[in-house]
Amino acid sequence: MVFTTSRERFRMTRNSAVKLLFIATSLLTGCARLPSDFASLSPCKKVEVYVIYLHDGGAPRIRARRIIADDGLPASDAIASQLNTVNDDNDKTELVMILQEMQVRGTNLQGTRAELALRDIVAQNMSKAELRELAEGTLTIIDQRSRTSVPSTEP
Repeated sequence: MVFTTSRERFRMTRNSAVKLLFIATSLLTGCARLPSDFASLSPCKKVEVYVIYLHDGGAPRIRARRIIADDGLPASDAIASQLNTVNDDNDKTELVMILQEMQVRGTNLQGTRAELALRDIVAQNMSKAELRELAEGTLTIIDQRSRTSVPSTEP
């Protein structure tokens, strides 16, 4: 291929760079994507799909966290189940972050399966320090809320 102008060379170089960047990004993220109807899934299915997404190499998504956190107690039960079955500490860390956001945004997790799952993480010495510390912090928030007797927004 013969280039007649420097502008054509620049355009070809830029297009090649964009394609290379797209390929590299796809490889790094494992091509993992959340479904377009993610927000309309049931709370249990959202958690299941998000865990699969994370396991397949997807990067944590703030929007997905918020969508799941908005589901309140039904989602917290699904997260508790996943915390007992997921092996990857990074995936567990993301799930604990969702529980923490859930608690901060008004769902009272005291006495729930989610609280028990958090206590299990803290009790296990096999979890990495970051995960244990996040679980401890979330439990502190749960305990503080129970002492202030703020009514839950859950029915």
